[in-house]
Amino acid sequence: MRHHLKNYSLDFAIQFHEVQALKESLPKQCQPLFTKLISGHLSEVQSKSFKTMLHLLSYDSSMRAIVSHHALEVIKDINSNNYILKGETLRNDERHIGNFIFDCGGEAEGLEFIKYLRNKIEEIHTNDIEPEPTSTVEPYNPAKTGRFYYFTPTGNKLRNSRAFVKDTQGKPKAMHDDPPEMSRCRKMYGVGKPGSTYLFAFFCTMHGHCYGAHIIPGNEGRKDAYHAMYQHMEEAPKNVFYDFACSLGEEVMNRESGFFRKTKFYHDIFHGYSHTCSSAYKVKANEKSREHNTSICEQFNSFLKKTIKNSARNMTQEHFMFLVQFLVHEWNKRKKAPYEEKHAIFKE
Repeated sequence: MRHHLKNYSLDFAIQFHEVQALKESLPKQCQPLFTKLISGHLSEVQSKSFKTMLHLLSYDSSMRAIVSHHALEVIKDINSNNYILKGETLRNDERHIGNFIFDCGGEAEGLEFIKYLRNKIEEIHTNDIEPEPTSTVEPYNPAKTGRFYYFTPTGNKLRNSRAFVKDTQGKPKAMHDDPPEMSRCRKMYGVGKPGSTYLFAFFCTMHGHCYGAHIIPGNEGRKDAYHAMYQHMEEAPKNVFYDFACSLGEEVMNRESGFFRKTKFYHDIFHGYSHTCSSAYKVKANEKSREHNTSICEQFNSFLKKTIKNSARNMTQEHFMFLVQFLVHEWNKRKKAPYEEKHAIFKE
């Protein structure tokens, strides 16, 4: 049915009996609006918005990729009188659901569809387990641990990642705690050169500030982003841009949905072109993404290669971490300087 739903949403020709079977397979709350769509009782704009939502739902990604926690808060009291305001509120942050609410929220059937999505997302989070409380489980010591993060003033590790039964079943993949289950996306992970060491770093996409990094024995996987955020952040970020956002979103929701409840995941613009998964993960789904430099990691990689790639090969971990921290400090100073100049001009 996903295949038929995807074809219909793309205006591909499908048989009449397939349309009817598709209608019957939809939840009861969604059938009235779908009936208006196939009978031609929706305007061209409304039809386009609804088909966009159907297209997103034809993928096997979580529904929360379409309706985030922020959107859930906005639409919790939606009705026929305030749907325009709700749609305008969401359009910049989440274009797909915002446009649908603005275009179709005036229809009683459209409101029923929105309420169905809201209830399903709330159901997903019904059994959320809250994260472990923060405490210093490991003091800041980059030379020994091979990691340094400045999400907090101390840089200490705040909590340990919880172990799950899945982690003990067979030998884990090199870059996964377990293989991704999202069959719709054919984006493949790269494989690092044997014996090579890599660095996984976090950045602010608004200002270019580096929040730290950790050493990994191969190309980064979703487990690296998950562990770094859960272990070193007091709260999960609102938006995360990552080259495997679809897979990372699945990973964190399976493991710590309570901690990442409010987080929305997007592909960075450079890697997003090679993904075949839901367009809910594309940077363009967030109109404010123009304010973000989602290629900041690639720029920092270039900066490191020009400075320490050759000299770092024979360093001990202690010396390597010291040098990387110094370069991160230098990088952050360079990124901070333009904002200080703008601030000084504004004050004058």
